[in-house]
Amino acid sequence: VLPHEILRDHPESGPVSRDRMLAQHDRICEALEGAGVALHAPTNRDGALCQVFTRDPCFVVGESLFLGRLR
Repeated sequence: VLPHEILRDHPESGPVSRDRMLAQHDRICEALEGAGVALHAPTNRDGALCQVFTRDPCFVVGESLFLGRLR
């Protein structure tokens, strides 16, 4: 069980800051690209804030698509 002060700022249980989320997404993309990972993402939709779902990850290695799970 996490203390309330930690949960308060968690994206799924507390307020989401659009600017903070976009900055974090930019940083992880930069880190991955810096490591030589080619990123392909769908086109963003105007007005849709939550288009990145870390709980539903998938990735491609070579010709294989891997669908991730939380477990």
